[in-house]
Amino acid sequence: MTPPISTPPVRPSHRTTPLTEGETRAALRAIHRLLVVARGMAYDRSDPAALADILDAAEVLPQSLLRPAEFEDLFRPTLDALAGRFPALRGIHDEFVKAAE
Repeated sequence: MTPPISTPPVRPSHRTTPLTEGETRAALRAIHRLLVVARGMAYDRSDPAALADILDAAEVLPQSLLRPAEFEDLFRPTLDALAGRFPALRGIHDEFVKAAE
């Protein structure tokens, strides 16, 4: 069994400004792409624990779009952790980072 995705501790953000349109679009695209990869893994009968970790991340990420401080604390660190653990997800991470700048 694989350990769950964990993100490194970060200093809590105090951001209160809403996400920009670019950040929102980049985040929604990243979530969409995570779900597409997960679906492909399910069709390929990949490791259920790995699939569960990706889907667990995809489940909590949308909530952070409504909370700017949580977005900064959770969204990118979660993508960082997923990309570090699953090389197939690095492109999703890199595209998000570039688009959210």
